[in-house]
Amino acid sequence: MENFQNAVAAIIKALPVWEQRNLNEAQTCQAIILPLLKMAGFNIWNPFEVFPEKNSGGKNSYVPDFTVCFEEKDKFIIEAKALGKELSDSEKVQALNYVNALGLRWAILTSGKQWIFLDNNILEQEAAKKVALVLNLLEPRAGEFLSALLNPILWKAEDANQRVAEQVQLIKITEELKSILLRDPEFPNDERGVRLAIRYELAAENKAFATKQLTQILALLFPKNMPLVEIQAAPITQITPQATEESLSVWQVLYEKLQGVQRNAGGINVNPTKNFYTVSFGEMKVNLSSLANISEAVAETCLTFKQDKALKFIPKQDRNPTMAYRLLSNHQYISVNYSFDAGMAFVKKLFKTLGLPAGSVTITSNDRNKTLP
Repeated sequence: MENFQNAVAAIIKALPVWEQRNLNEAQTCQAIILPLLKMAGFNIWNPFEVFPEKNSGGKNSYVPDFTVCFEEKDKFIIEAKALGKELSDSEKVQALNYVNALGLRWAILTSGKQWIFLDNNILEQEAAKKVALVLNLLEPRAGEFLSALLNPILWKAEDANQRVAEQVQLIKITEELKSILLRDPEFPNDERGVRLAIRYELAAENKAFATKQLTQILALLFPKNMPLVEIQAAPITQITPQATEESLSVWQVLYEKLQGVQRNAGGINVNPTKNFYTVSFGEMKVNLSSLANISEAVAETCLTFKQDKALKFIPKQDRNPTMAYRLLSNHQYISVNYSFDAGMAFVKKLFKTLGLPAGSVTITSNDRNKTLP
């Protein structure tokens, strides 16, 4: 991937001169398209893998610029145009005619700078509406996305068409979420904000996919500083032997919420040299970096069990800029501006509301220790 990115960077650097000199279609293939295919991992020297001008045959034969094949099976076509040429609907129709003639799903129409992925499975008559994704090499991360979509491993798979469709959807949803995080301060620029944006902003057909692909989306949104820690569900039988079936369910959710909130805050492994909190119930222990995280996790547990009447929500317009708040998954704010004693009183009230047995939870911070509820 690094080689591919370096190739993209070199092309971008050369583009102003090439555009000034009006590279024709053949030059665009020579200087941009084929080098990028090579860096992606295709064997451009094998004329039966990157097949130039392969005739589709039949009565109305079509000849795309390149047909990419593996094991004698056509996978997708590339229709190249001169650098700087505006890619019109007529060119999209041309590319789709090629995939129709070859019985394929995917076509790439490119001027070298702009790459249009056409999905013939989109049930629309107009060619413009079969555009699945448009990438411009000058846009941030376009090279990274193009590298993912031109990965030969992807295209060699038996279910390549579906995998490519999922990769396209992943890229589009990631870009939509990035846009939401940038424009709307209601959604913090972290995993918590991403989860809220998925829940409240995405179209219904994208929510399930985004939830399933959350780890990949987070890696794309926060490639350098996102500490991805898998949240493990607590084994119910290990929580405590004295629990009722109802309280076991509450502890199960509480354990997962505690880990989830701390993960959003920067990782489950907190710094032992700094002040931190340990929440213990039965054999289960979770370390958290702040009392606010505990308050948020317990509040989220209340929401799960529809005990939100125990929570005091603060309207957005009534928030005090000097106070600390957390935005919950129901899009409501709660105050988390607590001292240790006030915070313990708050979570104690919520634990009672959730029906947890007396003395079943211990919260420890340095030399302070509180048994609740």
